[in-house]
Amino acid sequence: MVENEYAQAIYDLAKEENKIDIINECFIVVNKSIEDNDFMELLSSPKLTKEEKKNILTKVYGKLDSLFLDFMYVLIDNNRINRISYIYDYYNQLIKIEHNILHIEAYSVKELTKTQIDNLRKTLSSYYNGKTLEIENIVDPKLIGGVRIECNGKTLDVTLKKSLANMKDSL
Repeated sequence: MVENEYAQAIYDLAKEENKIDIINECFIVVNKSIEDNDFMELLSSPKLTKEEKKNILTKVYGKLDSLFLDFMYVLIDNNRINRISYIYDYYNQLIKIEHNILHIEAYSVKELTKTQIDNLRKTLSSYYNGKTLEIENIVDPKLIGGVRIECNGKTLDVTLKKSLANMKDSL
């Protein structure tokens, strides 16, 4: 995907200039401001020239790091500014890979307690030796009970809903 290539490029530049965290903060600022779809529509509008769009970026984000601002100009030049949130998602993945962090999604019927998350981390750490586990608890009331773990495209489903479905299939 083209977003991954842009993320890799800005990541490599940020790493070279020792600005990985600074660029990450810039992404956060921009992503918060583009939650307003009107602003993104303005930046993506074919009615404005690329120079006008860059001027808007300079006025709004002029205090951000110059490397990041230049990166945003490239996105404008290549008509990719509307992909910035996806670029940020992959940039974040690159940071996690660099720091040996593994993101795990734990779906449960209700919010897991800190103790439950710690126990889950301890159990999963034996499967993912040497990795720092980042566990995101996602509440899904449709599960009835139990936990479904998703990580790197793999799923471990030990929910009551899945158990009932398996039982039904075997009858």
